[in-house]
Amino acid sequence: MDADLPPSRPRSRLAGLALVLVLACGPSLAAGEATHRHTLAASSAQAPPRSATARHALIDAPLAADLLGWASRLSGLPSPAGEPPPALVPLPPAQLQATVCPRHPQDCASLVAVYDTDRRRVLYRDTLDMRDPTDQSFIVHELVHHLQFLQRGDALFASCPSTLAGEAQAYRAQNLYQAHFRQWQRMGEVLRFMHCDGSPGGEPVARLFGPPGAR
Repeated sequence: MDADLPPSRPRSRLAGLALVLVLACGPSLAAGEATHRHTLAASSAQAPPRSATARHALIDAPLAADLLGWASRLSGLPSPAGEPPPALVPLPPAQLQATVCPRHPQDCASLVAVYDTDRRRVLYRDTLDMRDPTDQSFIVHELVHHLQFLQRGDALFASCPSTLAGEAQAYRAQNLYQAHFRQWQRMGEVLRFMHCDGSPGGEPVARLFGPPGAR
């Protein structure tokens, strides 16, 4: 799923808490912002993060290393030795929305975080509280996407099934992280109602009612 970019620029991919959000938002987004940049994502609809002061949104080096370690262990993906963690950049929600959905920021109103594969960085809401395991779990989710991209590169987006599989892996790690810290929220339920329609390289399609193939 992609935001429109000038034709002279190379394709940029944001992989993060956006795929499910984009697909569940309906045809207007799928036909607009989401036509060029692939995104792997989760929405905050199930568990909106609480507001926090900006200073509690900051992630220091020890916490970044710890969350990356959790992402690796829970996903089973290796964290290459000597590979630095991606930059972790808190942004005001409005700025995050404008970055991911520049033409229609309101379509990304539920976005919590996103992984930018081009710049190897995680962008996330500065309302997240990094003292809270639930809020930390969104970063774990994005770090799984980081590890996926290190291992597979553009192949991660080669097909609709591989895109959905990558998202399912990130959600599983996120939910395992929450379960470890006795948090009740579970993310990614909408994936159960998503399947791939059309051509092999087509975008995932959200069917919010009924099994795959239902109309």
